[in-house]
Amino acid sequence: MGNSLTIISSKQKEEIYKDLEGKWLIELDGRKMNNWDDFYYQIMPQIDFYEYSKKFEVSWHTVKDAALEFEVIEKYLQDNNYNGIAIVYKYPNFEMDNLERGYIYVSIVVLFLALWNNRIAETTCYIVTEKLKKSVFENNELKIATLEEKNDILRKNRGKEILEIDAKKIRKFEDLLEIFSNNMEKLERKNITIIISNFIDSLYHLDYEEVNLIIDELVEKLLLEEGKKDKTVKIYGIID
Repeated sequence: MGNSLTIISSKQKEEIYKDLEGKWLIELDGRKMNNWDDFYYQIMPQIDFYEYSKKFEVSWHTVKDAALEFEVIEKYLQDNNYNGIAIVYKYPNFEMDNLERGYIYVSIVVLFLALWNNRIAETTCYIVTEKLKKSVFENNELKIATLEEKNDILRKNRGKEILEIDAKKIRKFEDLLEIFSNNMEKLERKNITIIISNFIDSLYHLDYEEVNLIIDELVEKLLLEEGKKDKTVKIYGIID
């Protein structure tokens, strides 16, 4: 299965770091972020092999250009004998405006998890938060999957509560909230699997503020807040 974003507690952080030996580690410190630009200034020095940041403005497109350098990234991984990639986003600043928080999540999900999926080494983003007090719990996650893998996901989750969403039907943030409202019985279950078809392609056609709110809702409302209630949430974003 593909790249993923996983919510973990601060108590799990040290254990996770032990498992990251042999991986390319990209670290982000949310305590030093007040907006998306701060995210840019933290991540670019770690991935900008061709120094795009010196040539172009602070923007989504500059980060994307750096992330698209598959060959140089693959060579970097090989030269350092890395067998995977881990992005550790420690302690997101929840006081930050939710549009800015959402923009950071969108950047991670789209530019790294989706863009790198099945192109270079397996990539996992760990979001470390103090909001989860338990040291051990079922880690909620958003996982990138291909259309070919969807049937396998359905088979493995047969008999479980599944909510299927077609992202083409989401034209604005309120559309997602309406889908959730119409499926409250499923969402209130202890374990829920959410499969979102046309995950990335459909988001490209929306206003960027709407996309930021949508991804922020998926990460913080479903993966994080439901995790605090001891609920297990698995989201699969299906891409072509």
